[in-house]
Amino acid sequence: MSNSYSLGMLAIVMGIMSVITMYRHWLNTGAVSSALIQWTPWSLLAVSISAWVMAAGAEFGIVFSSAFFTMTAWFYIVLVNRKQAAQYIYITEEPKERIQQSLSAKRFLRNSSLVFLIIPVACFCSVMLCLAGTSLIPVSETSRLVIAGLLFPLLWSVLILWCCGSKKRWHPALMMFGLASVIVIQYRV
Repeated sequence: MSNSYSLGMLAIVMGIMSVITMYRHWLNTGAVSSALIQWTPWSLLAVSISAWVMAAGAEFGIVFSSAFFTMTAWFYIVLVNRKQAAQYIYITEEPKERIQQSLSAKRFLRNSSLVFLIIPVACFCSVMLCLAGTSLIPVSETSRLVIAGLLFPLLWSVLILWCCGSKKRWHPALMMFGLASVIVIQYRV
């Protein structure tokens, strides 16, 4: 028990150090750096992953390390951005005018209708793509369902990001709905 506890603490410390050094290296991308400085964050991440695997087993270790690395990175980004935002706050408009601008009825209806359209359509399209894509893989039916279950959240988030990032916001939703319809008709999923 104490060995897995110490390995877990080592994994946490190495993960935090990896995120911090990776972020610091990313900030200094223009500067010339040695191979040691470039590979240090990745080496720390590898040590963190191996410590998690030794502490919790292969399956849980990989899940814990990826989740911890992701959460630590987001926490560090939020922490750094809050410090930077506190330094550069400039009020150029009256607060009442900004609130009225951001809460206009037309803008609110457009964004809420976009959310209610994109999230279900992206979900439906990702389910159809996962089921149709895994039906082409020559493995057992159980393995296909597991692969589809693992791919579904990844594909759903990618489709939502595509919808939110496009300039014409209705085009991705219509394209996804059309693609999902073709998959349903073609594969009878």
